[in-house]
Amino acid sequence: MKRLRLRVIYSLHGPKQTGPDWPNKGFDFEPVMRRFNNMLAQKFPEMEFIPSMANGPEQAQKLVDADKAAPVDGYVVFQMNCWNRVVQTVAATGKPLLYVDFQYAGSGGFLAYTAAFLRQQAPNVGFVASSRTDDLLAAVRCFNLL
Repeated sequence: MKRLRLRVIYSLHGPKQTGPDWPNKGFDFEPVMRRFNNMLAQKFPEMEFIPSMANGPEQAQKLVDADKAAPVDGYVVFQMNCWNRVVQTVAATGKPLLYVDFQYAGSGGFLAYTAAFLRQQAPNVGFVASSRTDDLLAAVRCFNLL
């Protein structure tokens, strides 16, 4: 059986919050991203996760273009800050996409962007916004249906 390859994209300004934005100035995203990366690798050894960061559509497009050379089966996009427009570029690929809210930091963008996907009836976009890790894991498990 072929091992699934999923690109995980953290949509954020940068690994450390240098300016005023959610969740707060000075917030260090590195431990949070490391925790998510480790958890996904541990819980889903049958999947390969390729972690990356993007702060807007240009960086997102570079990742999508790189994935044409080494194809991925799908995407997991974590909305870590509110208004970074990354997920739209990824959704346009048509590949399966799980859109994840990093609660209270990415929630404004997550809500607005998810509403747009629902209005568009985007067939490749699923989403999860929960403080329960098990909900995130259940959503990622859906990639096993590919």
